[in-house]
Amino acid sequence: MKILIVVNEYPPEKIRGTAMATEALAKNLAKNGWKVYVIVTCRGGALAKEIVEGITVYRLNPSPITYTRTIQRFFLILRLTRKIQPDIIQGQAISCGLFAALVGKILRIPSVTYIQGRDFYESGLLRRYLEVLPSVRYATKTIAVTDELARGAEPYAGRSIDVIPHGYQPSDITGQVVEKAKRRMKRDVFNILSVGHFEPDKGTSYLLSAIRHLKEKLPGMFLHLVGDGPLRTELEMHVQRDGISEHVCFYGSLSHPEVLAMMRVVDLFVLPSVEEAFGIVLIEALNQGCPVVASRIRAIPTIIEDGVTGILVPPRDPEAISQAAYSILTDREMYMKMKQVAHSAGEKFRWDFNVKRFERVYQEILK
Repeated sequence: MKILIVVNEYPPEKIRGTAMATEALAKNLAKNGWKVYVIVTCRGGALAKEIVEGITVYRLNPSPITYTRTIQRFFLILRLTRKIQPDIIQGQAISCGLFAALVGKILRIPSVTYIQGRDFYESGLLRRYLEVLPSVRYATKTIAVTDELARGAEPYAGRSIDVIPHGYQPSDITGQVVEKAKRRMKRDVFNILSVGHFEPDKGTSYLLSAIRHLKEKLPGMFLHLVGDGPLRTELEMHVQRDGISEHVCFYGSLSHPEVLAMMRVVDLFVLPSVEEAFGIVLIEALNQGCPVVASRIRAIPTIIEDGVTGILVPPRDPEAISQAAYSILTDREMYMKMKQVAHSAGEKFRWDFNVKRFERVYQEILK
């Protein structure tokens, strides 16, 4: 069977939810015998066609004529789909789902729109009717990553929406990578990790303010920040202004195995987001047996069981973050219980399990 996936980025250039989810889905479908094709917009002079780990990737290169790139992209996808003749075409996120749904209608191919979260929550009223509505209503099937997202999109789809969450893709971590992660840790202190793109939605500034509170109660702690983004300079200035430079280190972007290795050896993972559609990094932290402090928003309470695998806090609340971190790190009994439960809690989100749920949807469509 052939499946064609339309996405905005592939393979992921950095740790990002939609791109990582697409890569994991594509790899697991290919592993299960599907012929997988991916269409993505070309970036940085990459090859127009390439085989990446058994997956055929087509990269579109529309001309830079103002206001025409979307139309060009649609006709390029239509032409490629005619050539590939897939059994199913799937759009990752609403914008790509619109292409998949329309091309599917024209060529009479079953289509799937997979809603990720931000693509729906950040769309205004006009976009809801010009993009969201046709992408979910004209698709043969619509899938959402959370129950909340499905409920929000169902009025536009005019029918029930299947729910399949993002997942965790197991990645080989060599002993050498783990040893490197251990060398990064500060000795005889509590090591805290946060991973994410430095942008307003990630709430990193609230975490830094929490560290200022926490160092007064727990001088023996250190924050490792992995990621990059437009706010990095501002965050570095925040660290200097609050006098916590001896407690914080910025690493920039690291490879996926390096991030997982750090999750394995730190004492606590913190995700202080003020807006987060899902939170794959939380699943990855759980799978490495790492207790979590995270914001109580969107789908995060479906991943983190408050008081069991971590502690949930209100968004934009440095004092709550500080108190939650202090509670976990200083209560040895609570900490050890959370570590024991964390790994098994993350197992249910593995992509090799999740892909079976997608395949059931595909078989239903094809029947």
